[in-house]
Amino acid sequence: MSKSKVSAEWKKRVKSEYMRLRQVKRFKRADEVKVAWARNLRIMSEAIESRESECPDRGRRPFWPLPAPAPSHESLMKRAEVTYTDASGVVTTQQVPIRIINSVNPIPTMYTWAPTQKNFMVEDETVLHNIPYMGDEVLDQDGTFIEELIKNYDGKVHGDKEGGFIDDQLFVDLVHALMAYQTKDEVAEERRDRDAVHSSDDRDKETSKEQKDKEKDKQDNKDADKKMIDEKQFPIFTIFQAISLQFPDKGTPQELREK
Repeated sequence: MSKSKVSAEWKKRVKSEYMRLRQVKRFKRADEVKVAWARNLRIMSEAIESRESECPDRGRRPFWPLPAPAPSHESLMKRAEVTYTDASGVVTTQQVPIRIINSVNPIPTMYTWAPTQKNFMVEDETVLHNIPYMGDEVLDQDGTFIEELIKNYDGKVHGDKEGGFIDDQLFVDLVHALMAYQTKDEVAEERRDRDAVHSSDDRDKETSKEQKDKEKDKQDNKDADKKMIDEKQFPIFTIFQAISLQFPDKGTPQELREK
């Protein structure tokens, strides 16, 4: 199956599912950071409490708050408020009056020497700054021009920070997410193609009666394996083709399927 048979719909599915998985991964990472921060805060709070309980007569504190003089119009001043939650879930709110800092005279202007900007030739550029728009109809029919243009720049496009990154775990999650889009007709068509290839290989291997008996046993084993594959519903080859088009540095569709 060639790359031209991958529809634009599958390309959009790969891109949308990839962005969704990256967003889920970022949210999961943010939740892990919050949990780790709360756990560290609880451990430090317990350590401070145990240290203070060991020396109750010490009477010292790690800091000494400097008392600021309260102006007479403090009740009329604007106030800043901050709210935070500790490890035990208690919400604490603190308020302080906003004090105006008067402006000071700026420092004198200073000059320094800086090297001039270097001019780069077109051959030295390694990032594609913009992708030419050719129309949706042209891209759907033949997208080889854009693919070759991006390949010349090693797949690097200006402003594309996350488009080319995919690790093994994200690749597996992406394949499982795309399996929800494959239809029964697509799965059945790929099975027929695979069975036709297996049957042609079997005919080439049949050279004698003994080999026929052996091939019969192998065929029984293959049928059993096919039943197991049918139960597991292996992803169709179009999924790996679409992923390979989106991430060419990860390998060919066949390599992705073997992985």
